Amino acid sequence: MTTPETPTALTDWSIPRGLIILLGGAGIFVVMFGLQAFQGIVGPTFLALMLVILMVPLQHWMIRKNWPRWLAITTMVLGAYAILITLGLILLYAAAKFATLVAQYAPSSDAITQDAQNFLSNLGIGQKQIDAATGSISPQDIATVFTDVLSSLSSVAGSLFFVLAVIIFLGLDSLGFTDRMRYTAKSRPDISEAMSNFTSGTRTYLAVSTIFGGIVAVVDTIALYIMGIPAPILWGFVAFVTNYIPNIGFVIGVIPPAVLGLLVGGWQLAIVVVVVYSVINFLIQSIIQPKFVGDSVNLATTVTFLSMAIWTWTIGPLGALLAVPLTLLTKAILIDLDPSTRWIGTLLGSTTPQDDDAPPGQESITPATVNVSGKDATAAPPDG
Repeated sequence: MTTPETPTALTDWSIPRGLIILLGGAGIFVVMFGLQAFQGIVGPTFLALMLVILMVPLQHWMIRKNWPRWLAITTMVLGAYAILITLGLILLYAAAKFATLVAQYAPSSDAITQDAQNFLSNLGIGQKQIDAATGSISPQDIATVFTDVLSSLSSVAGSLFFVLAVIIFLGLDSLGFTDRMRYTAKSRPDISEAMSNFTSGTRTYLAVSTIFGGIVAVVDTIALYIMGIPAPILWGFVAFVTNYIPNIGFVIGVIPPAVLGLLVGGWQLAIVVVVVYSVINFLIQSIIQPKFVGDSVNLATTVTFLSMAIWTWTIGPLGALLAVPLTLLTKAILIDLDPSTRWIGTLLGSTTPQDDDAPPGQESITPATVNVSGKDATAAPPDG
């Protein structure tokens, strides 16, 4: 009687493992440089994908309620486009309003500069160094930098037609995506599980960021109103948008109220604005929120911070807003698809496995389906 062969636990690599890691790292850098060359396409395309993932549950809900499929697709596309246009208009208006307010209060900046020069002179600093320090930075220069940043974040508005087309095509494809992934799960359950983790993690991240962004916006608006900063509601909206930038979004959001506080009430008010703003936003965005984001998508805080830096370098300012979803997709493709590499996901995660948990790569995998509809994916959407 023939005894079935027992699969080997370890793979006998023909080349050293270190060389494999080195070649894999080199391949990743080549891909990143390729993405950087096509960032004008990659960024808007992935933004469209995020909006579709966010709106697909609404589409499938309408289908389950026997709404016509064409109406479900149209509603999803219009909803995604409304989100995109609203965020873009907020950033563009904030940039224009900030430049206008700085120009309005510009005469007071001369007195502020003189006060700064006197303060530095009393500290024993030479006049040449004082002129170099106070002449290189002005409220107008800060306003220019800030408007450039916001304009870069909203630069996707220049590709609206391209994004709209991608959203339409993705919306059409999403109707049969659940069925296709169910079929794939029969032969490749690991792919189905990885894509399910990506879509559910992306929705969870967007939901958590939106909730905390709303909290930050309300608290910031109230604080700025009490301190007498012009247009506090607008800067609250800016804080809401920049909340999607992991860990350091509040640094961008604090620039307008701090500069306006400087122009309106001098250095004292500017310092108060920075301190109050930093305490509120650092507490919520950098301490409390990353804990919820990390637990919901299982990414360590350090990973989310580094992902923001890497993706911003790769695809530009839009990469800062899409850093966490892009990292989730990369993790799904490079780590979650292969059971032998899932231990890396454990190292990158924010949760600690229990002692009785199966080691990564040895757990039993059951066929799963991608939950793109926000419901149990074992039931196919009814024909509309």
